[in-house]
Amino acid sequence: MSEAQHRVGINLTGTQTSGGEHSMPPPLVFISYAHSDEKHKEQMVKQLSVLRAENLIDDWNDRKLEPGCDWDKEIRQRIYSARIVLLLVSVDFLSSGYIQGVEMKIARDRHRSGAALIVPVILESCYWKRTWLKDLLALPKDGRPVLERSYRARGWLEVIQSFDGLLSGLRGRGDPARWRDVETGFRDVAESMRPSDLRRNKGHKRPTPNSD
Repeated sequence: MSEAQHRVGINLTGTQTSGGEHSMPPPLVFISYAHSDEKHKEQMVKQLSVLRAENLIDDWNDRKLEPGCDWDKEIRQRIYSARIVLLLVSVDFLSSGYIQGVEMKIARDRHRSGAALIVPVILESCYWKRTWLKDLLALPKDGRPVLERSYRARGWLEVIQSFDGLLSGLRGRGDPARWRDVETGFRDVAESMRPSDLRRNKGHKRPTPNSD
């Protein structure tokens, strides 16, 4: 190995950095969803592929379970390892006993401790604002359901653009292994991505009916 190669390391984005320092692998994103929303989960995975290709994230969902494994143990371990937990929120998601009793319990504890960040993605109209999720800033903007857009692709585009912006903001705060106060970080980044008129109104501007 040449001296120049010795001085080059890999940062979180998979690009070269000077100094020969070895960085952490990309943050693991755990996707929590109801199986009835399988096709929407697949759409989320496709949207993340651009970020995955650049080594900005590594994502996991329960369809990656190996045959014969202890699935409950594996899911728990993956949530404990995740730096970001994406929630695909729907009526079925909220009514799932396993999601609420296991996945959300672990994710919420890690979120509160600053070890992970929870990002809700609202798929459809449901009573999520009656749950503890109401305290989190959801995607798309203002929690407008992705599946109820006139042009659904725009909703997904808004989700992935906002999520990409969130990652950029968090990377600017340093190594994901050392993230602290991630909820404040999420709110700061999300607020910075809002149009100026929404920032002035603290995000409470009502959307125009039937618009995207």
